[in-house]
Amino acid sequence: MKRLNSKGVILITTIIIALLVIVIDNADNDFQMEHPDTSSINLNIKIERFHKDLTAHIPADSNDIAMLKEKYGAYFDAFCQYEIEVGSPDSAQIIRNLNGFLHWEELPSVLQTVDSVFTEDVFNDIESRLSDAFACMKVLIPSINEPHIASHCSGFNSNILVDSTYISFSVEHYLGSDCRYYEWLQTPMYSRRAKSTEYIAADIIKCWLYANFPDVSSQHDVINAMIYQGKILYAARRLMPTEPLKHIFGYNDADMQWCKDNEKLIWTGLVDKKLLYDNSPMDINKLVRDAPFTAQFGQNVPGRAALFCAFRIVCNYMENNPTTILADLLNEPDAQKILMGAKYTP
Repeated sequence: MKRLNSKGVILITTIIIALLVIVIDNADNDFQMEHPDTSSINLNIKIERFHKDLTAHIPADSNDIAMLKEKYGAYFDAFCQYEIEVGSPDSAQIIRNLNGFLHWEELPSVLQTVDSVFTEDVFNDIESRLSDAFACMKVLIPSINEPHIASHCSGFNSNILVDSTYISFSVEHYLGSDCRYYEWLQTPMYSRRAKSTEYIAADIIKCWLYANFPDVSSQHDVINAMIYQGKILYAARRLMPTEPLKHIFGYNDADMQWCKDNEKLIWTGLVDKKLLYDNSPMDINKLVRDAPFTAQFGQNVPGRAALFCAFRIVCNYMENNPTTILADLLNEPDAQKILMGAKYTP
């Protein structure tokens, strides 16, 4: 994920989204959460098809640049400068540089695949999921506004671009786990499991939570990293109470089920190996970042499995503290307070 501040200064953060939600089918019955009353909220999220506008005319000319600047404003500027790195839209070289990107030899083939995957029905489904999630956000975290949302084409650059008012997702990153481009790019198999359109809505909600509730913990160890991620996962679950849990975790069915079936094993391993208060950045990353497996536990344990325990800890904490509102949870910097308050015993 690339994050831009309101001044257009980019902060690059690699977030391989580990996501989490709630489900209405039997597989997730044990993790259902109540849907807030959103009957009074009329919200209809629409995704701006920036990838269509960007590639509508090749080669682009000054009229195309003017249209994109007028329609997308600061977002177009950020996209050009920081996502595809062709310079400011106001520069004298923008037409030449942008056409250099648009003449990427694989682009016509990629756009053809994109059109076949991203049908109007697919966009409508994503918009419906997001409309419900942001309606839930208006109830549960009313201080946070919904962003403008766009789709972009970046030549397989960042999958999510975030600034203070916009979230944009790269259509090339959601073409299906078996898409030939990921084979050509040698994308690891574990990274392909969330590369389909049904993961987009959860990815966007997670990224908006990350952008609005950054990690403010003063302690940098495994348990603090886990609890921060667990809070984000829990919040995403609350905001998307009809989404399959695997979408929020970014898992496939098998990995999601493994974590559910082995929650006690994961936690026991963290405790027995004395990992909870390990402050080695390498060890922290191995436990909370995406990977083919969790190195500390062996090759049969899904990457980020520790975050399932983190999610369950936060669930327990909120059950034990029913007056705590979601914003207060997300702003709570004391991971130890949450761990103790959870009384977690898987």
